[in-house]
Amino acid sequence: MHWDTIEGWEVHNIMPKPQSIRKLCDYFNLPYNYFHEYYNIYFNNPGDKIKTWKIKNKLTYGQACKLLGITHSCFGRLLNNKINLSYYIYAELKKLGAF
Repeated sequence: MHWDTIEGWEVHNIMPKPQSIRKLCDYFNLPYNYFHEYYNIYFNNPGDKIKTWKIKNKLTYGQACKLLGITHSCFGRLLNNKINLSYYIYAELKKLGAF
């Protein structure tokens, strides 16, 4: 991890890249949530958790997309783990009770 990453996190509240956290966790044998819950969800199939939230709340794709402020295509790719969960979308889902 580079000094800019640490400074960004500590001073500017910018989340480090998940790959950097994975390296630290592997090196020091730490759980992902040691750093933040986001990383634990990021590396443990977030699509399934999002699907469960959608079904539990009886949401259509359109309703879920509107709540999250994302496109139908983006939501489908999230559900199928074809794209990674961004911190922004994680935060929106967290506010909505998905995690």
